[in-house]
Amino acid sequence: MRRIAASLCALALAPAAFAERQPYFDVSLSLGMPATETVRNAGAGNPDNNPGVIDLTTASGFGIAAAYGFAPVGQLRGIEFELGYYRAETDDFSTPDGYPIVWLRSDPNNYESSAPALGDVATTSFMVNTYGEFGEGGPSPYLGVGLGVALHQVDVTTDVGILKRGLITTVTDEAVVFAWQVMAGITYKGVRLGYRYFATADADIDGLELTHGRHSAEIGLTFH
Repeated sequence: MRRIAASLCALALAPAAFAERQPYFDVSLSLGMPATETVRNAGAGNPDNNPGVIDLTTASGFGIAAAYGFAPVGQLRGIEFELGYYRAETDDFSTPDGYPIVWLRSDPNNYESSAPALGDVATTSFMVNTYGEFGEGGPSPYLGVGLGVALHQVDVTTDVGILKRGLITTVTDEAVVFAWQVMAGITYKGVRLGYRYFATADADIDGLELTHGRHSAEIGLTFH
């Protein structure tokens, strides 16, 4: 009898609990800092004992994200679903410690440790986030974490033989991988300024293993 009464009580209180949460929509713009993507399994046919690791440097990039969620009344956020897109142009390939594992196409016998990379890396992500907000009535700091998946799309060309001696190397591929992020910042009257670190599991791009991570500053607006 007690269990039945408790169940009925829970059902009676469920609508009230749901009513205490209000939906919101959030949109944000972000500026990503220049980053270095680690690329492994590179340098087939290179000198003996090469580490098979090169760095793909990207310039500052721009991102946009939209989220829909539910938050307790009086707080900015609770649990949300977020769709994001980020794109950054690539700068160059380089090798750790200047190790010579790339060849100039014009001179296949001349080893180099860096070369220009023309193209971009774009990432589309779907994340489930949760936030905690501290303070009321004024500017309030917040912390958040998120888990989800990301689609990396890489399109890069370089006039050196990074994969094969003396040939133009083009890396064009995409991969879906696990993603995670952490967020922190300050919000006031629906406007927030924050920091975000976004990273993914290693992605298989054209047989190469790409490690992705980036730091971003962002500004967002929340509508209840």
